[in-house]
Amino acid sequence: MHILIIEDEPATAKDLEETIQSLDPGLKVLGIVDSISEGLVWFGKNAQPDLILSDIQLADGLSFELLKRVGVSCPVIFCTAYDEYAIRAFETNGIDYLLKPINEGKLSESLKRYHQLNDHFIRNNPYFQELLQKVHHQLQTYRSSFLISFQDKMIPILVVDIAFFYTENGITKLYTLSHKSYVLSYTLEQLEQLLDPKMFFRANRQYIISYSAMASAEANDARKMKVNMLVETPSTLLVSKKRSPVFMGWLKER
Repeated sequence: MHILIIEDEPATAKDLEETIQSLDPGLKVLGIVDSISEGLVWFGKNAQPDLILSDIQLADGLSFELLKRVGVSCPVIFCTAYDEYAIRAFETNGIDYLLKPINEGKLSESLKRYHQLNDHFIRNNPYFQELLQKVHHQLQTYRSSFLISFQDKMIPILVVDIAFFYTENGITKLYTLSHKSYVLSYTLEQLEQLLDPKMFFRANRQYIISYSAMASAEANDARKMKVNMLVETPSTLLVSKKRSPVFMGWLKER
């Protein structure tokens, strides 16, 4: 079986490779890539492996982006220090989700799962898809609060009290219904995975908005949707012409 490791920490990547080889000398590590950019080069020169062991947060983005761009069809075992990406992992060919540090026992069980699935299921088998949907449903939990560091204090902010998230110049802020704002150490892409899509909508590159904080929405001359919030926004909040139908569908789901 041929395996590719996607990991940006050299020591961790080396440990994974050594653990794989100690579990089964017949397993071959084809390579180790440490970034999206390097991964694109690797997949451009090589056929897809039988299995991928992948970290999620890489230096130049999330590994999900790499897997999507190259159209990965093989199973993936995700190895990460963060638990908030589980849902997205199972939507991206994930067959297991291991939290670091990864020990030999955990990895051995994951490899057994790969062999079981490989022996008994075909990727387009309806039963297999139903199984993944059940796992997805069981894991589908979203953030109910965020713990904010502010002026040497830790402040819990309930999700139901959030009006919108806004990013500019690489800085993401959370705005509450009580007209307060706090800096967050998340990107909007990461927040999309943590927030209930029934409650929040990615309006554009700068905003994720809460349904409960909307005042109104109206079409403008450019066929974009202008959204007015109960809390003043740093800039005019527009949903693009392309995203407007999706936005209207989101509103109608209520």
